[in-house]
Amino acid sequence: MITHLQRDIGIRYHPGRTRDEDVFQPEDSFIYGVIQGEGGTCENLQIVYAAVGRRMGYPLKLVSTRCHGFCRWDDGTLLGDRFNIEASGEGVSFFEDEHYRTGHYAMSRQTVELCGYLQSYSPREEVASFIS
Repeated sequence: MITHLQRDIGIRYHPGRTRDEDVFQPEDSFIYGVIQGEGGTCENLQIVYAAVGRRMGYPLKLVSTRCHGFCRWDDGTLLGDRFNIEASGEGVSFFEDEHYRTGHYAMSRQTVELCGYLQSYSPREEVASFIS
């Protein structure tokens, strides 16, 4: 699905927003930037991917970490399928949660827990994140 959206539909990361110091505009946070603008960011691309995937019946959730957002396949069962989907750049990758606790996104376990990072958002939490 993500390959099709990127390759055939033209969904892509905004080429002018690849560095941490880039100044984001409203279109970098809302989906109209992905659809009508020069591309998206990790914050609005994940919303487009989740919306399309959910229409296809996929159990996609939104997830955030420090300064980054991504999708997660999460069927909601204790022993079910759960994996992260990183599709903010070109193509798609599947990283474990540990990837988002180290390197560029480094933070302590305490920070992850206190801020609620790396948890699949409920529908109510999704709306709250949009409002904030």
